[in-house]
Amino acid sequence: MPKLGSKKWHQQKRWIFGSLLLFPPLGIPLLWLSPLSKAGKISGSVLSGILLLSVLTGEASEPTTATAPSPTIEAPEAPARVDPALSPAYEEAIAEATAATAELTTAESPADWTDIADGWQRAISSLGDIPINSNDYSQAQAKIAEYERNYEYAILSRRGYANAQKTTIETAAAAAIVQQQVEEEQQAVSQEAETVMPIVEAQGGGYVSGTCKDLAASGVGSDFRPGDANYTSARDRDGDGVACES
Repeated sequence: MPKLGSKKWHQQKRWIFGSLLLFPPLGIPLLWLSPLSKAGKISGSVLSGILLLSVLTGEASEPTTATAPSPTIEAPEAPARVDPALSPAYEEAIAEATAATAELTTAESPADWTDIADGWQRAISSLGDIPINSNDYSQAQAKIAEYERNYEYAILSRRGYANAQKTTIETAAAAAIVQQQVEEEQQAVSQEAETVMPIVEAQGGGYVSGTCKDLAASGVGSDFRPGDANYTSARDRDGDGVACES
């Protein structure tokens, strides 16, 4: 057991001075707990603080070793993607569709719309020949739906033009029938007038009633001029001064 008169470990000079040199944060408090004089405590604290400061300053001023950047390794460029060539059936369908589209701006008759509809039908048929394992199959199916709508539009347009032409023809035929009926009625009226008005020769060899045709047929004559008994303004239809011109 330690003697009662012996100093505690933290009051021993070797521990105090060792702590001041090796670990100032511990040595300085031990120094001030020791029985040393105040002047000694101050001097020891200052020296220990200077030592601690020099150590810290030295660590801060140590040059840092610059780490060289690691070289950048560029990844190899991926090869350019090469799209697979279109199948002949798909190319043929596109060509037919392009031609049918170009004809839309010049279609003016049912025959034109028939040609356009046939073009869409050929394009649809070509797309239908593309096998399911082809790269163009999925796109071909979408084109088939589109071209079928275009085909239906061409058929409807052809019917519209055909109906319009039919209406025009029927209207013209009806007009011709009406014109023929009018002419027949006029001819019937003329014949009735000729029948109702018999040739009547005036007494004394003067005016003879009847049409110019009747006068010529009966031998009365033609080309009557003003002053002749058979000259009338009604017989001089063109007003040139000669009635019943031959």
